[in-house]
Amino acid sequence: MLSEYTLRKIKRYIQDIFNEKLLVALFILVISLSVSGFTYVLVYKPPPMTTTGVIAPGLDRETSSESILVTITYILGLFGLYLVYIARQHIHNPKYMSLLLIAGSLISALVIIMLLTVYNMKI
Repeated sequence: MLSEYTLRKIKRYIQDIFNEKLLVALFILVISLSVSGFTYVLVYKPPPMTTTGVIAPGLDRETSSESILVTITYILGLFGLYLVYIARQHIHNPKYMSLLLIAGSLISALVIIMLLTVYNMKI
């Protein structure tokens, strides 16, 4: 039989695992990985990075480094959109709201430029 201390410890671990913020972060990571083509890299053998560089030319190929790069770019894009979203909560402080709006918009614009650059390198 488990002691009371062990049961409390297990209960605390379960509460930490089912923390809402942790689940949201895990969900964003899984969605970003699946959208970036990470499953394609896992299923098919990616070309070696030494011959093609980080980004493999052609829309039918993808390197593992390219998949990680696109995943990080998607996460940064979500972060930029999140900054724009939370800017409305700071309407009482116009300077901070403007800073959040500008920073989120710049991050989102840079992410779009980065994704377009990667796409243009592939075709």
